[in-house]
Amino acid sequence: MPGTATSNTNTTDERIISYLKGLRDTIVTAFQSLEPSTRFERTEWPYQGGYGGGEMSVLRGDIFEKAAVNWSGVGGETFPIADDKGPFFATGVSLITHMSNPHAPTVHMNIRYIKNEKRHWFGGG
Repeated sequence: MPGTATSNTNTTDERIISYLKGLRDTIVTAFQSLEPSTRFERTEWPYQGGYGGGEMSVLRGDIFEKAAVNWSGVGGETFPIADDKGPFFATGVSLITHMSNPHAPTVHMNIRYIKNEKRHWFGGG
């Protein structure tokens, strides 16, 4: 199951996973309160490049044409995009909303935590 401890995570990583899943759940609960007649559908997915996976939560309603609040936690033996080759771990939450009202803005944001053998950092956008 996504989000369980692996050989490449430690207690700090598990605390970050717990925090980010809690953040995801807080956002889902807030959105759900605005759309009481429908529910988020949650789907788990496996990460094919190593270990881990994620959970995609999608809501379609009257206010939100579509809202997605996703969590992932992945890792592997080779960090795919860095000079620091070696084991890596990454976890994060992403949020995407498309409102039914065409005058309301679309939102996309994410927060993530990435670590390899030499460093770790938070990012987002």
